[in-house]
Amino acid sequence: MSDAAIFRSVPQQAQLIDFKIKGLDVVFGKPVVGAVAPANDWVNYPKFSTITTTGLEDVEQWPGLNATTDMLQDDDLAMTLDYAVPDFHDEKVTLPIFDVSKPETQRYRALCEEYSSLFVNKPGHCDLVEHCIPVTDEVPIAERTRPLPHKWRAEISAQLEELERDGLIVRSTSPYKFPCVFVPKKNGKVRMCVDYRSLNKVAKVDSYPLPRPDDVQEHLSGASVFSILDLRSGYWQMKVRPSDRHRTAFCPGPGFPLFEWVRMPFGLSNAPASFQRLMDLVLGRFNFVRIYLDDILIFSRSEQEHLHHLKLVFDALREAGLTLAGDKCSIGMDSVTYLGHRFSAQGMSPDRAKVDVIESWPTPRTATDLRSFLGLAGYYRHFIPHFSDRAKVLQQLQTTCSKDDVTVTDLWTEDHSVAFVDIKKALADLPFLDYPDFNRPFEMACDASHYAIGGVLEQDGRPLAFYSQTLTGSQLNWPVYEKEAYALLKCLDRFRHLHYGYKLRVTVYSDHRPLQWLKTATSTKLQRWLLALQQYQFDVVYIPGKQNTRADALSRVRQPQPVVNDKPTVVPRPVGVVTLHEAFSKDDILRAQKASPIIRQLYTRLLDAQPLRRNELAAMEFRPYRRVWKTLGIADGL
Repeated sequence: MSDAAIFRSVPQQAQLIDFKIKGLDVVFGKPVVGAVAPANDWVNYPKFSTITTTGLEDVEQWPGLNATTDMLQDDDLAMTLDYAVPDFHDEKVTLPIFDVSKPETQRYRALCEEYSSLFVNKPGHCDLVEHCIPVTDEVPIAERTRPLPHKWRAEISAQLEELERDGLIVRSTSPYKFPCVFVPKKNGKVRMCVDYRSLNKVAKVDSYPLPRPDDVQEHLSGASVFSILDLRSGYWQMKVRPSDRHRTAFCPGPGFPLFEWVRMPFGLSNAPASFQRLMDLVLGRFNFVRIYLDDILIFSRSEQEHLHHLKLVFDALREAGLTLAGDKCSIGMDSVTYLGHRFSAQGMSPDRAKVDVIESWPTPRTATDLRSFLGLAGYYRHFIPHFSDRAKVLQQLQTTCSKDDVTVTDLWTEDHSVAFVDIKKALADLPFLDYPDFNRPFEMACDASHYAIGGVLEQDGRPLAFYSQTLTGSQLNWPVYEKEAYALLKCLDRFRHLHYGYKLRVTVYSDHRPLQWLKTATSTKLQRWLLALQQYQFDVVYIPGKQNTRADALSRVRQPQPVVNDKPTVVPRPVGVVTLHEAFSKDDILRAQKASPIIRQLYTRLLDAQPLRRNELAAMEFRPYRRVWKTLGIADGL
């Protein structure tokens, strides 16, 4: 041991930062190295290297205990050839995040370790679905290569080397060529993005549907345990059809060769549809899983059931050849954030981080600022009662500023300030939306104001969703009775996906007495609405405003309540009930329409979906339909 160095035993605590430096496992700062320097000056100790702004340098003299630190920027590290983009050849496994307070955590961890091959730090390879790029114009597109800043050339070269080594890209001789855009990241690195806008203009649209965020809510009744899985560079795990690869050719800048993608790149207009098709094929058979592109939500009623569900999902992913980003996965949680919403056993609520952004939003100064605010706030409109009514003055201001090319500041008034603050306050204390139970009846409350209509769907006084719509044009001149009837129709249509087809009737509460006589309406407009309403099973119950305490039921987090056998002492009693009975079935109406030559001709014309020309359908028998042509449509074959 005469050649060994004798080091001081000094405990040191430090937070290690991942710099992705090839060939080095750990890099210590000078204070740490100085603290553990050899105690005997005469011993032989190994040389060490230091990172400077010019690269790696061997240093003969060890630093002392009082050595000062050198501050290095991230781009200083990029100057050395040993600095690289994330290395997919690193087979290290990154396990998910667990709730350490739960006793089941060890079981979740053991399951993830059993499937550790899913959590390697490299994209998987799935060949079940190929991304196709059909185009309407076969003429190749070759755009001019854009200059690349010299500062980024070393890093871009390293990225291309990694992509080529992993089989994600290959050298190309394609007649297509698209330029790249380089976006600096917060950590000082740069992201390379291929500009496929010209290709997207001639690409045929893939209409494969993407799920809506509110589709998740209706599947989570009774769920109490949740997990979130995120694929590692999900698009790169899917193949591009070999015959279409030449259309993805790109050149990062002057002096670089031409490459094309073997795996699906970001930026293609049909990429989301192709990837959703793949994920539905792999996991679509599980009714305890919701999928939006590479974000996977798993939900269960108990911990034991959740372990079983996770195993089934892991088996399916492993069989498909997909891998997960462990650092973005959360396993066995009481609540998770998914698609901008927070899901828990209590219900669905907005993502608190996004609500904080809205609450701290400064007063808009331009139409773009106002549009961004309304867009983010509107994403949570199904949480806010009468959102359209609240936001009407702001929407009008945004439209005016966009058309007249004036700033928001020039037209901002006290009314706009009140509406702006009102929306922010409404978002600050939003209710939890419950999960629907399809074994219990639904209740609905709807209302109309001068400018808007709105409603809420509930079960046992707990809100499931809100709806609102701004009235425009001639709708503003409708009498109150028609606005209330329109609110009833639109709310039933909006919540159709939840209540339609079930034997349990929807109870609609209203403080507008004339709705009791809705079935006796004689106007053409209301007769059309009554025909549309016959597909729904509902009862309209009139309750005077003073007795209508339902607004108090739009409350907050559900709290467990003791079981009380006694009936409540005060119960709102309905003053009147209107129930729509089907005088004719849908089949009866369909047969009658097919027997009418006038209706058959109108039906054929509506299928064209083209505006009615001036001299078209000019005969006397068609004139009543010409006057309401814009309101006609075909629904369920009628």
